[in-house]
Amino acid sequence: MITHEDMLELAQFQAHGTDCAISFYFQPSRPKNKSHREDAILAKDLVRQALREAEKNDRNGFAQADLRRVLDLAAGWHGNQTRAKVVFACGSRNIWREFELPPQFADTQLFVNRRFHLKPLVLVLRAQPRLCFGHQRGL
Repeated sequence: MITHEDMLELAQFQAHGTDCAISFYFQPSRPKNKSHREDAILAKDLVRQALREAEKNDRNGFAQADLRRVLDLAAGWHGNQTRAKVVFACGSRNIWREFELPPQFADTQLFVNRRFHLKPLVLVLRAQPRLCFGHQRGL
């Protein structure tokens, strides 16, 4: 569950120097074949592309370790995932946050930037119904 405090912490984060803010949004897909590896292959392609971009921008230090950790995480998902996953990482600042959500993202995405990319998360959270459970005495 994502708390208000989690959102504030993520929104206030800004990378400095060669730090990177990595935001990974995993939207599970319906497997097209019995190997159930499409999601892991997509994650691998996104990580490779992000590694190339990080090298171009001379931000390869901790970004590489964080991206490899994202890749290892995705490789462990063996198909039929029913929950979307979100990861926010900045290894140089010792940040690694994983969340599970209903599968409502447009697609799987990976962002490497100075700030965490929160827009997809905010859109999903806004779509969730708000529940309030009260306590009644005497029942």
